[in-house]
Amino acid sequence: MKENLHKIPGAAEVELDPIMALRKSTVIDIIPDQSRLKYYNISLPLFNNVVEASMSGFELGGYYEEEVRFPIKIRLSEEFRNRESEISNIGVGTQDGGMIPIKLLASIEKKERIMTISRNKSRRFVAVSVNLRGRDLEGFYSEAKDKISNMNIPQGYSVFWGGQIENLSKAKEKLSIILPSTFLMIFVVLYLGLKSVRQALLVFFCVPFALTGGIWFLFLRGMNLSVSAFVGCIALCGISVLNGLVKLDTIHRIREEKNIPLKE
Repeated sequence: MKENLHKIPGAAEVELDPIMALRKSTVIDIIPDQSRLKYYNISLPLFNNVVEASMSGFELGGYYEEEVRFPIKIRLSEEFRNRESEISNIGVGTQDGGMIPIKLLASIEKKERIMTISRNKSRRFVAVSVNLRGRDLEGFYSEAKDKISNMNIPQGYSVFWGGQIENLSKAKEKLSIILPSTFLMIFVVLYLGLKSVRQALLVFFCVPFALTGGIWFLFLRGMNLSVSAFVGCIALCGISVLNGLVKLDTIHRIREEKNIPLKE
């Protein structure tokens, strides 16, 4: 999926989200050999205690700073804990006072393992982050959605889109309610102020002409109708209504001053 998204024009950066992605880390597995432990007469709990004390450390005591207690632990330094050669030479004491290195009692393997698995609603998920450059969000989303839908996604896997595109969808849903409500409120305010349905409609019809000009300008610039464009259209509606009111008031004032009939 990451490779497919990266091929879409406008995808500047496509990477696994550093917070939500599966994170791997190098670990060292120490697997005890039961037959070897038995041969040297070393119990498994003793072996585990030595490994735990060397790698995780054990507490010797503690000290207090005012009312806060800080434990004192002893363990191998990180430099030694990350080296297989050093770990393999850690000695395990026997009952007769001898020391047997771990390499004779266990197998030591260095592997990469997934340490963190993100979950959402009890389901595992991996997030892929995409940063765009020179491409509108909605256009990229439409193309990416088509490309991902053509992929052979294994059964049990699903794809969800979030982030800014999710916010854009929610904003459009809200604007689909806000815009008609705004137009209705504009007309009601015009009617209450002008006391005439005819004159209110005359001023109100400035709105669609203003929107037509705004949308045409977006088309000429090659821009999509985004949330910011919607907000700009709402502001444009207010400006066009104000302009219509000023013109209508000017016409009424001139008619009253010069006693000009309405038809003229």
